[in-house]
Amino acid sequence: MIKQFTLLFLSGSIFGQDLLILKNDQEYSGKFDRIELEELYFILEGKEVAQSVQIKRVSLLKQGSVTLVKDGQVTLNSSDETSSYVINGVKNTKASVYEVRDIASKIINSSVHHKKPSIIDSPSIIFLLGLPTSFILGEIVAPSNQIPEPYMLSFMLGFIFKGINQHRKFNNFNMIDERDSFLNATKELNLGSTKRSIIFAEQLGELSAYRAIERHQFHMSSFRRIVTNYAVTMPIVPILFNLSPALVMAYPFIFPKIYDRYNQKTYFDKKMENYLASLPENEHEVFKSKHGPIVEDYKSQNRFNIKKKDRQYSLAQAGTIYTAGAVILFWLASLVYESISWG
Repeated sequence: MIKQFTLLFLSGSIFGQDLLILKNDQEYSGKFDRIELEELYFILEGKEVAQSVQIKRVSLLKQGSVTLVKDGQVTLNSSDETSSYVINGVKNTKASVYEVRDIASKIINSSVHHKKPSIIDSPSIIFLLGLPTSFILGEIVAPSNQIPEPYMLSFMLGFIFKGINQHRKFNNFNMIDERDSFLNATKELNLGSTKRSIIFAEQLGELSAYRAIERHQFHMSSFRRIVTNYAVTMPIVPILFNLSPALVMAYPFIFPKIYDRYNQKTYFDKKMENYLASLPENEHEVFKSKHGPIVEDYKSQNRFNIKKKDRQYSLAQAGTIYTAGAVILFWLASLVYESISWG
């Protein structure tokens, strides 16, 4: 079903805006994006990110002359319901394939690896809160006759290891357990294990592509990128300071940029490697045949916007460095002025 609605979306997008009417009579124009399980995703006019809404809350969804949802129900022509679907030369009714696809989507979407981390699970928040918390705890724990810096560093290392662990949890993973769970859940259906495994690879390719796009869109904001990059790399500052205070001056020019470059690769390339590790090698092309076109279409349609956002981030990054430099210079000047005054 997801495949069918993806094709409808691509073919219908040339005819203009789609129409979404909810049961509370709210009406929206924009573009239909996709249907996943019990929700549909719709890009509102003037927006870039698809918003989800439960299908049962929809009164009407039209794409050109085609009605996709009516009175909370997905509409399909009778010919579509009884037509056949071919896998490896074997013909199966679409009803059975839809059932297997639905199970695959539920298992994939429920996986912790496929979800966005919550606020408390976010590595960025752990790093961001770790620095001031470590300073406070270091001051409290350190005996009065000792400097607090070693204690602060010990707490900070704890936050760093916790953040790295959460980062690995959401970025270095595989979904082998989810695949095994899917094959076990569908073993009683009238499809062989090879056919079911291919369906899982297709669903994983489609859903992972959409999740990658959502993550990328969410983090394209210059403010969000700066906060993330500095939050993750800020714990390096006390380490650099202990090595040599002069090294701190190089921090904003190096470490946030390195992490940003790495982070941009995780949205598509790195996560795709993780998903592929979940599948037998002979199904990698099946996955890529679904994942690749969706991602490339997104990059192609948003090429100029992505470049614009990158330029905005570069300017914001430069502004942050200049502002920090001005604050440091002002602080040094005030120290010099005070020393002269006292002298």
